[in-house]
Amino acid sequence: MPSPKGPRCSPFRVSWWAASFPLAATAVAALKYADYAKHPVTDAIAAVILALASLIIAVFVVQTLGGVARGKLRELSV
Repeated sequence: MPSPKGPRCSPFRVSWWAASFPLAATAVAALKYADYAKHPVTDAIAAVILALASLIIAVFVVQTLGGVARGKLRELSV
Protein backbone atom coordinates (compact mmCIF):
# COMPACT_ATOMS: atom_id res chain seq x y z
CA MET A 1 0.00 0.00 0.00
CA PRO A 2 1.50 3.39 -0.98
CA SER A 3 2.16 5.90 1.75
CA PRO A 4 0.23 9.22 1.79
CA LYS A 5 3.41 10.97 0.61
CA GLY A 6 3.66 8.69 -2.42
CA PRO A 7 5.28 5.36 -3.22
CA ARG A 8 8.63 4.63 -1.57
CA CYS A 9 10.04 1.50 -3.11
CA SER A 10 13.71 2.22 -2.37
CA PRO A 11 14.59 4.74 0.33
CA PHE A 12 17.88 6.63 0.15
CA ARG A 13 20.97 4.83 1.40
CA VAL A 14 24.58 6.00 1.49
CA SER A 15 25.40 3.19 -0.97
CA TRP A 16 23.61 5.21 -3.64
CA TRP A 17 26.82 7.26 -3.82
CA ALA A 18 28.24 4.33 -5.82
CA ALA A 19 26.19 5.62 -8.75
CA SER A 20 27.86 9.05 -8.66
CA PHE A 21 31.11 7.92 -10.31
CA PRO A 22 29.49 6.39 -13.43
CA LEU A 23 27.19 9.41 -13.70
CA ALA A 24 30.11 11.84 -13.56
CA ALA A 25 32.21 9.70 -15.91
CA THR A 26 29.37 9.58 -18.44
CA ALA A 27 29.02 13.36 -18.29
CA VAL A 28 32.76 13.84 -18.81
CA ALA A 29 32.78 11.40 -21.73
CA ALA A 30 29.81 13.17 -23.32
CA LEU A 31 31.51 16.54 -22.94
CA LYS A 32 34.74 15.22 -24.48
CA TYR A 33 32.84 13.68 -27.37
CA ALA A 34 30.90 16.91 -27.92
CA ASP A 35 34.21 18.78 -28.06
CA TYR A 36 35.54 16.26 -30.58
CA ALA A 37 32.40 16.14 -32.76
CA LYS A 38 31.85 19.92 -32.78
CA HIS A 39 28.15 19.65 -33.58
CA PRO A 40 25.28 21.48 -31.84
CA VAL A 41 23.34 18.25 -31.28
CA THR A 42 26.22 16.58 -29.44
CA ASP A 43 26.70 19.78 -27.44
CA ALA A 44 23.04 19.69 -26.42
CA ILE A 45 23.15 16.00 -25.50
CA ALA A 46 26.29 16.55 -23.42
CA ALA A 47 24.66 19.49 -21.65
CA VAL A 48 21.57 17.41 -20.81
CA ILE A 49 23.68 14.53 -19.49
CA LEU A 50 25.78 16.93 -17.41
CA ALA A 51 22.66 18.61 -16.01
CA LEU A 52 21.06 15.28 -15.16
CA ALA A 53 24.22 13.95 -13.48
CA SER A 54 24.62 17.20 -11.53
CA LEU A 55 21.00 17.11 -10.39
CA ILE A 56 21.22 13.49 -9.23
CA ILE A 57 24.49 14.09 -7.37
CA ALA A 58 22.97 17.20 -5.76
CA VAL A 59 20.08 15.03 -4.53
CA PHE A 60 22.64 12.62 -3.04
CA VAL A 61 24.33 15.54 -1.26
CA VAL A 62 21.04 16.86 0.13
CA GLN A 63 19.91 13.40 1.26
CA THR A 64 23.27 12.67 2.91
CA LEU A 65 23.47 16.03 4.67
CA GLY A 66 19.87 15.60 5.80
CA GLY A 67 20.81 12.26 7.32
CA VAL A 68 23.80 13.83 9.06
CA ALA A 69 21.68 16.70 10.40
CA ARG A 70 19.09 14.27 11.77
CA GLY A 71 21.83 12.08 13.27
CA LYS A 72 20.74 9.12 11.14
CA LEU A 73 23.78 8.64 8.93
CA ARG A 74 24.52 5.20 10.43
CA GLU A 75 20.90 4.20 9.78
CA LEU A 76 21.24 5.28 6.12
CA SER A 77 24.32 3.11 5.66
CA VAL A 78 22.65 -0.19 6.57
